[in-house]
Amino acid sequence: MKIAAYVDEHKEMTTLYKCGSALLYEKSLECWKLKKEVPLEMSDDMNISEVKDALRGLVTQLEDCKILLSDEVRGLPYSILQEEMGFHTWRSNGAITEQLTNVEQMEINIQAEKELALAEEKAKAESESGRCKKGEGGRKQAFLNNHSNCEDKTIVLPECIEEGYYRIDLENVLKKDKTLNSRLVLIPFMEKNLFRKFEILCDHVPRWFSHKLDELNLIAEFDDSGNSGHALKVTVWPKLKLRKTVS
Repeated sequence: MKIAAYVDEHKEMTTLYKCGSALLYEKSLECWKLKKEVPLEMSDDMNISEVKDALRGLVTQLEDCKILLSDEVRGLPYSILQEEMGFHTWRSNGAITEQLTNVEQMEINIQAEKELALAEEKAKAESESGRCKKGEGGRKQAFLNNHSNCEDKTIVLPECIEEGYYRIDLENVLKKDKTLNSRLVLIPFMEKNLFRKFEILCDHVPRWFSHKLDELNLIAEFDDSGNSGHALKVTVWPKLKLRKTVS
């Protein structure tokens, strides 16, 4: 496994909002070995395009590493790494070698959880196939029927701002109902509905988000300016004017 740790000039963990270097480590024979050090120039006055260019330059030198350890995990640079470049980002300010091992174990746990979740979803889909009936009614009822299952789970509908334009305060929804998660709230809507713009107000980007966007032929833009009143506003729209929904 390879993990990059982003550090300052004193080799202490820092954030991508500051100039620093990515230390690329690889585990060999139970020991973490430093392979290379890749500098990164960042500044507060850089626009989104410049930030992306700087991050691309960094990523191309990190070989096949897709894990970054730093002093922060939220904000524009991290959203770009997560959603456009397929990175997992982890936050820590402890000793690097100790944190590398911790992150390795968490990555292993995440992969195991993903495999278990996929197996459970497949088994559930097979057991429910043909048993749930599609109801009738208006737009809201049709949406609920499309996504309801025989356990009668609650679906939280995004607010319709205008025709084809929806918004959801995901952070607030998840705070109000601890039984929900981002997958249950967002995926059914994105799979079953055609929209021209879908705004998601949240505090971080879900780890599954990038893969699902690609699967549904969607793209997203990330705004961490705070103007929305939230740490992050994600705006999703179709890559093409016409997009098939999941039946």
